[in-house]
Amino acid sequence: SQAREAEVLGTAAEAVDEIVRLLVGWEGSGRDDVALGPRLRPELATALRSFADALRMPEDDVAHTGDPGAAFARSLDRLRDVVRESRERTGDDHFVAGALVVVLRRAADVLAA
Repeated sequence: SQAREAEVLGTAAEAVDEIVRLLVGWEGSGRDDVALGPRLRPELATALRSFADALRMPEDDVAHTGDPGAAFARSLDRLRDVVRESRERTGDDHFVAGALVVVLRRAADVLAA
């Protein structure tokens, strides 16, 4: 049980580090285009809140309150869909947003294991 929790927390720490690195690196590089923009920011915020909820929930509580990992996966699917939709609509590449989806997907996979 402790090894499992250590794996989840290690992956979560790596994900948070990568998220910060991606956002700060992109926004701080003097580029004209932003990493997310007003359409994607709320979706990322929702996914991050769901990620935090999934990390906070003790495994014993899942049976009583539902699976927060499933809510995280749904919010991540929504973020992915909005990134694709925005890319198609605007023609923007959304490299950072796509990378954030990949980072969070890795975290979701560890939570689901």
